[in-house]
Amino acid sequence: GEDTKIKIEFARTYRPEDKHAILKWLRNNNEGYSLVNAAVTTFMKDWVDSVMVEDAVRMAELNSRNRTTDLNLAVMYKTIGLVYNNDKDDTHRALQYLEKSQAVHEKVLTNVYNDIGSVLLKHKPHQAKEFFEKSLVVIAAEQNVNDEDLIFKTYKNLNMVHAKLNSLHFG
Repeated sequence: GEDTKIKIEFARTYRPEDKHAILKWLRNNNEGYSLVNAAVTTFMKDWVDSVMVEDAVRMAELNSRNRTTDLNLAVMYKTIGLVYNNDKDDTHRALQYLEKSQAVHEKVLTNVYNDIGSVLLKHKPHQAKEFFEKSLVVIAAEQNVNDEDLIFKTYKNLNMVHAKLNSLHFG
């Protein structure tokens, strides 16, 4: 309603003479009040939006079991990034959130490739090798996957594939 609109003429200042000088300047300029009111309203809305987003992200991250592989977080990051890009025209924040989303997706993808390879290792070692190699391709292509344990696991799995293939050929 009308009572929730920002009106600069009712603002308080630390020094009364500041308020008098500001209001005098605004009265002498066409649309002074409405321009300042609109600018302050936009600023306040953007500030409230960003605080709410940051709080929501912080809560979601605190409640996540594993922030590096939580797909719900990745989807949230992606959605926030797209909102910042499309609705807020804030490229910097959009990229921050989209890169967070990408990092989670890449980590999940490398884990999935490793898991599929592990399942295939026993009976289809050639196919298992393909999935372990896909995992390494994602790791090599993206700097976001900086997980020494995952890299070690992938090379260990490839070593097991080679041992399995050697036993089949020379066994």
